[in-house]
Amino acid sequence: MTRTTDPAGAAIRPSRRSIVAGLAAVPMATLASPAWAARRSASSAYPPLLFQLDLSVWIYHLYVQSLVWPFDPYYEDLAGLDTRRREMMDRVRGWAVAQGRIQAEQAHGVWEVRGPGSLSGFRSNALHDPILTCYGLLAPASPALFKSQTRWIGYEPVSAIADRVGPVHVARRKAGAPPEDVELLELPASREDRPDMLFCFEGGTGSKTADDGGANRSIMGLVLLRRLDDGGHAIHIAFRGSRSGSGARAVLGAFRDDNARGNPDWITDLGTERITEADGDSLISPVGSVHRGFRTAMASILPNLIACLERIATLEPRPPRQITVTGHSLGGALAQHFVSAMLLGEQHGPAGRGPRTPAALHTWPWANIKLVTFGAPRAGDEAFARTLTEDTLQSTFFDSSRQARDRQALTPTDRRIGARLSNASRPAAFRVLVSHDPITTERVVGGRHVGTTVYVDKQEGGARRNLRDPRTLADIDAHEPDRIREALVAQLESRRRGALLPAAPLVYTAREALQPVRETLELGSAAEYRALAEDIEANVGPAGLPAGAPSLDARLATFLALLHG
Repeated sequence: MTRTTDPAGAAIRPSRRSIVAGLAAVPMATLASPAWAARRSASSAYPPLLFQLDLSVWIYHLYVQSLVWPFDPYYEDLAGLDTRRREMMDRVRGWAVAQGRIQAEQAHGVWEVRGPGSLSGFRSNALHDPILTCYGLLAPASPALFKSQTRWIGYEPVSAIADRVGPVHVARRKAGAPPEDVELLELPASREDRPDMLFCFEGGTGSKTADDGGANRSIMGLVLLRRLDDGGHAIHIAFRGSRSGSGARAVLGAFRDDNARGNPDWITDLGTERITEADGDSLISPVGSVHRGFRTAMASILPNLIACLERIATLEPRPPRQITVTGHSLGGALAQHFVSAMLLGEQHGPAGRGPRTPAALHTWPWANIKLVTFGAPRAGDEAFARTLTEDTLQSTFFDSSRQARDRQALTPTDRRIGARLSNASRPAAFRVLVSHDPITTERVVGGRHVGTTVYVDKQEGGARRNLRDPRTLADIDAHEPDRIREALVAQLESRRRGALLPAAPLVYTAREALQPVRETLELGSAAEYRALAEDIEANVGPAGLPAGAPSLDARLATFLALLHG
């Protein structure tokens, strides 16, 4: 996003309503940090945990870019107006059915709209929020802006990652075809002169059943082929966490098994029933039981992800030097299931040699894979988690039945972390978290965690007490990636003695702070959205949109027609 401060923090280009400019001028956590902009161009080595966390944030960024409406207002702005919200939802669903028929008759390529199944010739679930995405809008080196229920989230790509990306592809299930029929499309944002390659892959969330259950389709992860200085390459796979929104509404709707409604990602999160795969060909693990919602999502993801990896194998004759898998929240759970599918599962494993794994991938170093999760929930029972952690990934298992806090936990500055993540001859698994993150707590029954624990917050006095305090279950901010990153950076900088680190790739701020126009215009009004679009156009676009993207005016007109009927 366009910077509005000089290195000393002085404002130099205010705008009329300046949503994006305001975000850029309000750094994460402290809301005022003159050094923040200066750190953006830091060239020092990227600490491995921070690199994986920033990849986990980047996939959120790419997902936000793919939203058909660039500022995602059409569910949460109407949250307090239930009748209008339901009417809006119904109009979007009707539009999706009509648009799906049009897309079936015309070749839209990367500009095809996805989301509800009806847009691609699949079954739809009318109980799901119909979130619309378009993969042609992806522009990895451009900023993105997201409007959740209570705040703005601004994403800016980390130059040390995004500026190296050349060709960009997306893998998705072919319209009207079975899950294994995948198409891989190159996107207009591709820059052929850059060394690295980016592949995004589609998946479905919102289903808790064995079939796709009318899942809502969206970008669920990325594969980054990163060139190494010695001529080799490494593979990084990052899975997306849940879309934000009203947590209370999402939980109330998503807990139902047969008639779950609302946010598709939360429906997947709350598909908490454990299922056992020992009786047949297991997808995730023949040992123990796994989370049904995550398992169902992974079933929809794997064909697309494997297609990305197979394409890389055809382009690169040598295997990658290393494979690292990461993700935050839901993304951390999916990362666990993917690693298990490749190492323990019987369809793609063991070690990536299952019947559904292409032969080109058999020589890859699956046995030495690295797993790094951030704020990850539990994805299976103790037998699953212990087997994957100890026997398969040669890491330390935390048995929470014996202690509230993992006394063997590492700190981010422990040199053993970097040593294991750089060791190409051994696997590793680390679970990185703020110690009182309620999503990671084991005070609630429901399985065990995978990986050696790394607490990013200091474990002194009050922190230990907090782990036993029921009130910490309400500290949901401890789960947010900015909170994890802030604590991680604080510890890394204390050890690195002033060395510069890449700047934070996301900034949160209250909606009212950046959109005072809300005080005078009707909630969800056309005038408000037009004013917002003008500000986005002034601060982000058109430079923030890829070549050939539908204009902001055209997308706004469609949105307003749906909003007001």
